[in-house]
Amino acid sequence: MQPFVFQHKDLDSHPLFINLSLIQYVNTVEKDLLIGSGKAFICFTYGNFSKITSQGSKPEIGPVEVQPVENFYHLGSSNHSKLIAIGIKPDLLYNIVELPENMPPENLFPLLPPALQELFLQLRNRLSNVIDIKEAEKIIIKNLSPFIHQWSAPTPLTPIINMIFEKEGKTTIQEILNHFPVSKSSLHSYFKRYIGLPPNFYIRLIRFNFFLRSILRNSYSIQEAIYQNKYFDYSHLKKDFARFTGITPKELNQIKNKSLIEVFEKINYRIS
Repeated sequence: MQPFVFQHKDLDSHPLFINLSLIQYVNTVEKDLLIGSGKAFICFTYGNFSKITSQGSKPEIGPVEVQPVENFYHLGSSNHSKLIAIGIKPDLLYNIVELPENMPPENLFPLLPPALQELFLQLRNRLSNVIDIKEAEKIIIKNLSPFIHQWSAPTPLTPIINMIFEKEGKTTIQEILNHFPVSKSSLHSYFKRYIGLPPNFYIRLIRFNFFLRSILRNSYSIQEAIYQNKYFDYSHLKKDFARFTGITPKELNQIKNKSLIEVFEKINYRIS
């Protein structure tokens, strides 16, 4: 039996939001492996959730989670829990809350100004009884519309992030430097400031996501997916598997959980 009911809606052409997901858990999920998407999220949680990050930490899951771009993690939930997640264009999260200089924490909500904290808590309350994705979208857009223009202002990374997604991560730092008027040091500074991760890590994360989707959605073999996603060889893929899932390619069946497959099948991975 499916442990949850999953609803999803792509928010096409929205200047800030990418998509919206509503997940209602009907059974307990002990520990599902989820892969970092290269996007940022505002999440509203109802019920009991647990999380283990790629570093092995176990952060407390609050009622509102403002999550920067992150690596893989394991998520558990009790039955009758609910999660509403708003996908945000990754660099634009900086317009809502400035990332700290060091690697950002799992949840940036405590860094928000008190007025914004109250805004998100009120929005969570208005969504508490919502079970339909279209109703959730209406409530979210209505309550956040006064802030959309300010939060959607492009950053120096916006066209670069768009290029990385358009190329499905099949690009290099040098190609980016050839296309945009930015130095290597400035590019690194921009990524640390607006994303919280170095550019090479981010590019490889996006390419790995497209690689994994080509296997789970198109039933490619690993060798076919290596060719399609322009991996140099199996050893490079093995390193990326360890970096972005914590397992090896031979353990691929371990990540074919229902949550991950459902997400990959229904969510448009692109950002525009």
